[in-house]
Amino acid sequence: MNRTSTMPAPTTETMAPVMDKGESLLHLRRAAYKCESKPRAVVVPKASTNRGRRPQLFMPRTSQLDLREVFTPTNKGRGWFVLFWIAMTCYVVRQFTINAMTTGYPIKPSALRLSEDVLELIVVDALMLSCTFVAFTWQKLVVWRWVQPDAWYAYAFQHLAQAALLQAMVGWLWYRTYRWVQTGVLLLHTMVMLMKMHSYTSNNREFAVKRRAWAQLQAAKDAPSKESLDDLYADFTVADTQYPANVTLGNFVDYLLVPALVYELHYPRIDKIRLGYLAEKVCATFGVFTLLCVTFEDYIIPILAQLPKLNMGMTILELITPVMISYLLIFYIIFECICNVFAELTRFADRNFYDDWWNSTNFDEYSRRWNRPVHSFLLRHVYFYSIDTYKMSRNSATLLTFFFSSCLHELVIIMVVGRVRMYLFILQMLQIPLIYLGRLWIFQKYPLIGNATFWLGMISGPPMLTVLYCRENYLH
Repeated sequence: MNRTSTMPAPTTETMAPVMDKGESLLHLRRAAYKCESKPRAVVVPKASTNRGRRPQLFMPRTSQLDLREVFTPTNKGRGWFVLFWIAMTCYVVRQFTINAMTTGYPIKPSALRLSEDVLELIVVDALMLSCTFVAFTWQKLVVWRWVQPDAWYAYAFQHLAQAALLQAMVGWLWYRTYRWVQTGVLLLHTMVMLMKMHSYTSNNREFAVKRRAWAQLQAAKDAPSKESLDDLYADFTVADTQYPANVTLGNFVDYLLVPALVYELHYPRIDKIRLGYLAEKVCATFGVFTLLCVTFEDYIIPILAQLPKLNMGMTILELITPVMISYLLIFYIIFECICNVFAELTRFADRNFYDDWWNSTNFDEYSRRWNRPVHSFLLRHVYFYSIDTYKMSRNSATLLTFFFSSCLHELVIIMVVGRVRMYLFILQMLQIPLIYLGRLWIFQKYPLIGNATFWLGMISGPPMLTVLYCRENYLH
């Protein structure tokens, strides 16, 4: 396998969040209970307007591109949705016909290489998933009081375990050299599981510390008011679930399957699994993936093969349309198909995996809207955590969040192309000044100009990155 096979990489920040007003309430109620093993004075948090309830991150919602959401009488643009998919179907049929006439096969044989090493990949992925149960085992030790949840060694073990799993996967992928699709998917899945491990451990630690503080306050002679105790009690109790009753094997497995990266005691659920809906999303996954393969094999790779003959500017112009189509299809497969499949299997009711990012007037809005699960994770566990724990300013926390996200994105690209070039990292970090530029009065007064500027960046960035990362392979 050649590691430098082509892959379009997004230029815009797909993971780093910038806090909006609505999300600023998520952790403003975080209580600072630093309880050690020895008895000490316990600080009671002040009453707030959200007394007795943790910030509600998840609620029953539908995805914006779901057929049941699109085909409503109030949506006057539903016909455009139909036209788009009819056009894409004609696009695939045309290319299948051309391939059959020239090669004898509707799909080029090179596309079938995606099934290479499939059994080995399943085994490797299963081993990676089994390693995530380290987080569950550690929480059981906390519940049994064998370890302290907020001791220094608890933090050390958490981060060492996560780093070891990431290092093991990166080392294996570098040694094994799968095709770029297998490498990218396996590494991204590992990162998703690492985020789940981190959130599970961190949030259960918070529940354990607050429950211990609540017990100490109840036993104290100078116990505070019932209102303050109720506030604290509500932070580790949601609906009919209370810590530590949530630390069970079934709950952990359910969390691994739920399409959410932030662990909560309770998620909204639908009444039952809708088999028709599930079949619809599974079929859509395979159908759109076929369309994606056709676009890569017939419209992107042939253009990159012409790199020795074309200048960089002409190559970028040739790639704008197929790379943009691929970008949109990848988004649709992940957030509308795969996420909804797992949501339906787990009866997860919050399908707000993305907002209307296509209407963004700057990259600030885009970074918040296009990948809601990762945005919520970074907002809670990087942005707010750095402010609460390390007393960073909001600007410093934003910079740290972008840096963390950019490093993860660049790591994926390094493993896919087999080279360290840092193009994506640089462009993602450049979004920070672009965010401030996007707040200029002209973009606020004329949203159309902002949206046009956003889309110009979207259609030019991915083709440029594709050429930058793949040119060495095709020029030599």
